[in-house]
Amino acid sequence: MITVIHFLGWGVCRKCSGGSLVKLSSENVANASGKSAHNDGKIPAEGRGPQISVPGTEWDYYSSWFPQLNGGEERKKDELPNCQDGGVIDDKNGIVDNSDDEEEIFGSSDDELSEDDFDLYTSEKSHEMRKKNKWFKGFFDDLEKLTVEEMNSPGRKWHCPACKGGPGAIDWYRGLEPLMYHAMTRKTRRAKLHRVFAETLDEETRRWGISLAPLGVAFGRWEGLNERVKDYEIVWPPMVVIMNTRYEQEENGKWIGMGNQELLDHFKSYAALKARHSYGPQGHRGMSILIFDDTAAGYLEAARLHKHFKDQGRDRNAWDSNRVSCCSGGKRQLYGYMALKKDLDIFNLHSQGRSKLKYEMRSYQEMVERQIKQINENSQQIVKFKDKIAQEQKHSKVLAESVSRLSKELRKSIEKSCDGFPRTFFKDQIKIIHLAIDAKEDNFEKLQQEKWEKVEQSNANLLP
Repeated sequence: MITVIHFLGWGVCRKCSGGSLVKLSSENVANASGKSAHNDGKIPAEGRGPQISVPGTEWDYYSSWFPQLNGGEERKKDELPNCQDGGVIDDKNGIVDNSDDEEEIFGSSDDELSEDDFDLYTSEKSHEMRKKNKWFKGFFDDLEKLTVEEMNSPGRKWHCPACKGGPGAIDWYRGLEPLMYHAMTRKTRRAKLHRVFAETLDEETRRWGISLAPLGVAFGRWEGLNERVKDYEIVWPPMVVIMNTRYEQEENGKWIGMGNQELLDHFKSYAALKARHSYGPQGHRGMSILIFDDTAAGYLEAARLHKHFKDQGRDRNAWDSNRVSCCSGGKRQLYGYMALKKDLDIFNLHSQGRSKLKYEMRSYQEMVERQIKQINENSQQIVKFKDKIAQEQKHSKVLAESVSRLSKELRKSIEKSCDGFPRTFFKDQIKIIHLAIDAKEDNFEKLQQEKWEKVEQSNANLLP
């Protein structure tokens, strides 16, 4: 005789002849109740489900909680629709989680999946093939019948197809975002299948122009910087224009100004290589150029000088709009900025042939960024090489001490064991050993010296 003694959430417990309690799913309650009625000799009423007959008032009390046990038709979990319109769900992220206790019955592994199901997420399958898989086909068939507005509707509720036939199969998710959240954060039962479903759903909605971004889930798709960095052309070699470098006008009407060395000395802390001045029919035009080394280091020096002028309010904008030729004390105030192509065209306006200032327009990424990266890589290699040399020197010192100690022990051992033999023979042998040791030490020192010279040469090549 099977007697129903207690109810737990979605199912019941029955007491068997052995006295143990067995938890039944709602899907099996009808079968249990049918057996009970048969054993009691009762036949279920026509048009209704099997009934459970238990004496006493306690059954009547519990039956008021679960009227579906006494009649009506139950739908299997596999037959539940994938979506439903309307309804208000008061649950976090729009999810109604009926019970997680079902995992105690169904387990949390993927053992019930067939080999084809595992092939779903281990092989390189196309998006359309995944949609037609037996797990997802019904869901995506329903999805394709909807418009974009209906897909985005937060009032539409969905079942998770990856939970079909197991725990969570009857849970509703209000909108696609809570469903996506559930699929991406599933950690136990059918975790891989849920992950494949989330990827397939994300790809499908993306093709429809819908972006799903559940709260708290980033899906590993961080939006970083654009890999294509904007490039631009720069004057090469690097140059800085110095303005207001003419001094006074002579009696013949021509202007004179700063000389090359005078300009270099004035900015000697910026490692400029050359200085040039622009001349015209009236002499010095008050426009000069500082030319820097055609390396990334030279460009950085030119940029540093440009920034110095800008910080003091004497850059291109100040020269064009608010120039002050002389400051207090009668000194001429210099202005400076990085040279552009238009500046050099003005500089060469009155120059002819070989007197023109030569330059090129080159890519900033190629001439500066790439060289800076290479310098950083070389610096790291130098540090590693220095560490390696230090370790080798330490090792060589240990070896030298070991050789010296072993040679002394060998000498003592030979002297003790070979007193009866001619001393000259052993002295010759010891001499040969010492010569061999000295030759090895000399060779080792030469190798160390060659390595050190290579390091010094590498450092010299990196310096501007």
